[in-house]
Amino acid sequence: MPYANIHYIKLQIELLNDKRFIFDCDQEQKWLYIGLLLLAGDTKNCTSSDENYLKNRLNIDLSPEKVKENVKHLASIFPKMVCKGGYVKFKKFNELHNYLEPKKRKPEGTPKELQRVMQSIVEYIIVKKSIVVDEKNPYLKQHVFKRYIKSAKELALLTNCNEELAKKAIDWVSGWCGEKNFNWELETVIKHYINGKSCNFNKAPKKEYKTTL
Repeated sequence: MPYANIHYIKLQIELLNDKRFIFDCDQEQKWLYIGLLLLAGDTKNCTSSDENYLKNRLNIDLSPEKVKENVKHLASIFPKMVCKGGYVKFKKFNELHNYLEPKKRKPEGTPKELQRVMQSIVEYIIVKKSIVVDEKNPYLKQHVFKRYIKSAKELALLTNCNEELAKKAIDWVSGWCGEKNFNWELETVIKHYINGKSCNFNKAPKKEYKTTL
């Protein structure tokens, strides 16, 4: 089923009686699991498994290493949660959210959807480039978003609001520039995406290298 205009996900009551959730998860892991379900709805069931991204996106007060460990633990006890290719996905996710039937489906790239993808791209760039954003300094956060939002819009439009494809492009450029010791920005991603012939974003991303501004 198409993932369009997702407003909620079904948190089934049976989860409260699931022994895996009750006995095999601590409090941090329980919130992480619920948070991943919510993010699946926000990312069309294609959530980055990057521990820094999850820590910032879900405001988790744990080290990135502990977040990564918890994701691995959840994947080991919940078979329908799959971590592969740098993303977390849930099997049969169409049964857990409100979807639109094909005949009622609205076209990609509605203003609301575009804004959501733009924000997601900026948040992903902040993580990939290890940009430190102090939540107590709203001016700094506003400045970072202002710096990247125009390019994020361009990438969102180029990918037809395909968030997964946009993130794959960012992953590819990050790895390629890291191997060659080049600096890169979101504009670099757009340049390579438009060029197209020099890369294949459908391939698994290369080893990631993080840079700082």
